[in-house]
Amino acid sequence: FVYCSQFDDKEALSEMNERYLEILNAKDLDNVPFIIARTKADLNKLVMNRNEILKWVDNHPNSCFISTSAKDGTNVNILFEIAVR
Repeated sequence: FVYCSQFDDKEALSEMNERYLEILNAKDLDNVPFIIARTKADLNKLVMNRNEILKWVDNHPNSCFISTSAKDGTNVNILFEIAVR
């Protein structure tokens, strides 16, 4: 699964975790591949500390974090490469 968010408010991590738990419940699994894609990285509006996101990733197997920007193309191709692996 690819979860996309600007992470531009303090509730973003909590909202992401809720979606993750919903996916686990729907799939009846202990973990699923989960890619966290920060969107609009070109705007530099990351409100939350990047370390908070990385800590979440460290605690959840099969997850990773990548910052992307469709506007300037930052990491968009890499995101899709990760998703198809």
